[in-house]
Amino acid sequence: MKTESLAIRALASSHRFTSLAFTLLCALICAACAPVGPDFRPPELQAPTNWHSEAAEGLTTAPPTPENLADWWTTFNDPVLSELVDRAVVGNLDLQQAYARLRESRARL
Repeated sequence: MKTESLAIRALASSHRFTSLAFTLLCALICAACAPVGPDFRPPELQAPTNWHSEAAEGLTTAPPTPENLADWWTTFNDPVLSELVDRAVVGNLDLQQAYARLRESRARL
């Protein structure tokens, strides 16, 4: 009998907590949907019409060409990055597999 009473009290306490949490959640949702005051004005932005910066040493501001884009990472002068890119190109099995499948399909024809 005593354990039933404790279980009922725990359930009632849990129910009160859930009800309170739900009520607070509803109040927050309603407050979030409230319109702003009648005197609200969006902020005016002071942005420049054109933006540019000085190019870093070794970089050009010319439009990119396919040759420039083919090795864009070399502008960082980072040997570790260059080594990683070289290793990725050599170990790119997707391209090698695609080429092998192309050769296979041509051989079957």
